[in-house]
Amino acid sequence: MNNAAIQINAPVEALPLSEWRRQFEVNLFGHIAVTQALLLALLRDGGRVVNLSSVGGPVAMATYGPYAGTKFASRRSATRCAGSWRRWACGWSSSSPARSVRRCRAG
Repeated sequence: MNNAAIQINAPVEALPLSEWRRQFEVNLFGHIAVTQALLLALLRDGGRVVNLSSVGGPVAMATYGPYAGTKFASRRSATRCAGSWRRWACGWSSSSPARSVRRCRAG
């Protein structure tokens, strides 16, 4: 399961390009790197790749442009890979869970 992500919210014009790149490195390229590293084992054992994306991809709020871009790219990549991988017994899917808030109590 690919679940790595960072979120840096800022207006598109205000966020330095280095921060855009950092988000894409973690939120998109990180998922691809892990999948590539494990690909042979997944194919051999009939494993499954699950990418956790976000509703923030297709539904970007005011300062979520950079984050939304990474999540939309992750979702589209997963969709394409799912189609390509059907010929092997290896699944690929993507989920876009909504935000959840939980209260935790000590003790």
